[in-house]
Amino acid sequence: MKQERQSHRRHADAVVEAKSIWNKLRLRTNTKEETSAMADNLMGLLRGKMVEVALQHDASRVVQAAVQFGNEKQRREIAKELGSKISELAKSQYAHFVVLKLIKYCVRDDEAVRLIVK
Repeated sequence: MKQERQSHRRHADAVVEAKSIWNKLRLRTNTKEETSAMADNLMGLLRGKMVEVALQHDASRVVQAAVQFGNEKQRREIAKELGSKISELAKSQYAHFVVLKLIKYCVRDDEAVRLIVK
């Protein structure tokens, strides 16, 4: 019943697959290569859908993981995609955690900071 209800949401298929990758990604037993490969897969699934996915309760964690485990280039790409909606996301019940992760993990990247703080 839950899966049927969730299947009517936007980007439902991508979110289900991304949550599966997220479950594997957050394990501490992964090697750097495995983590990097899973982060690449996650970015491929979420590209172009970050704002909508970040606003969903269960999928917000997936975007947070993409920020946390992604490399500098991927974080910059996420910041660029979310950049125009940062103030809206910061007010959201779930998406504000994504904004916090961006601030925490992009602090050393001047370009990403400019995208966040515009």
